[in-house]
Amino acid sequence: GDYQALLRPLFMLSFLVDDFLAENEFYGAKSVMLSSASSKTAFGLAHLLHTLRKPIRVIGLTSAANTDFVRSLGCYDEVVTYDRVSSLPSDQPVAFVDMAGNSELRVKLHRHFGDRMK
Repeated sequence: GDYQALLRPLFMLSFLVDDFLAENEFYGAKSVMLSSASSKTAFGLAHLLHTLRKPIRVIGLTSAANTDFVRSLGCYDEVVTYDRVSSLPSDQPVAFVDMAGNSELRVKLHRHFGDRMK
């Protein structure tokens, strides 16, 4: 019904991003990091990655207010608040899917991960 009309297009985008990442072999990354982890599209993608793409690790970035909700979804291997992204290990490649469009966050992540951010 009404929920399908709302959620189906968002899940389709999640499916397309999952397919794109897999087709490109996750750009050599062993982890995928999603901003706006509480958004429907992000957790749809997280669900697909968590279910279909083991051993890829799924990292959800979110606000402090949404941390408990994002953890409760069960599809993220790790949940990190935006103010703690620099605590993530930066020695391995990580694929970043920017669901939020936050340029400050992108700059912060680029500084932290350097060339290892895909």
